[in-house]
Amino acid sequence: MGKPGSVSLEYAMSDTNDPHADPHADPVVVGIYDTEFEAALVKNMLGEAGIPAQMVGAMTAGFRAETPGKVKVLVPGSLGEQAIALIAQEAESNE
Repeated sequence: MGKPGSVSLEYAMSDTNDPHADPHADPVVVGIYDTEFEAALVKNMLGEAGIPAQMVGAMTAGFRAETPGKVKVLVPGSLGEQAIALIAQEAESNE
């Protein structure tokens, strides 16, 4: 599984100071990948760790007409830091 996309922790984490905000209401991007396959590996790894994840952009990444597209992996805002740490740990173990 390649390195996580070029998403920084600051960008990925939800920036809200509302103590009543639902942490699951605002998903955060924890990785951006070139292919649906790479994103699915990350999504499944997060799911196995108990972190629900979604992929966004898989349809555009699969176009065959040289259309650039990226696939984003999103998790609930409250689990963003944990997901990013897990992705980084997995990337390090695969180097």
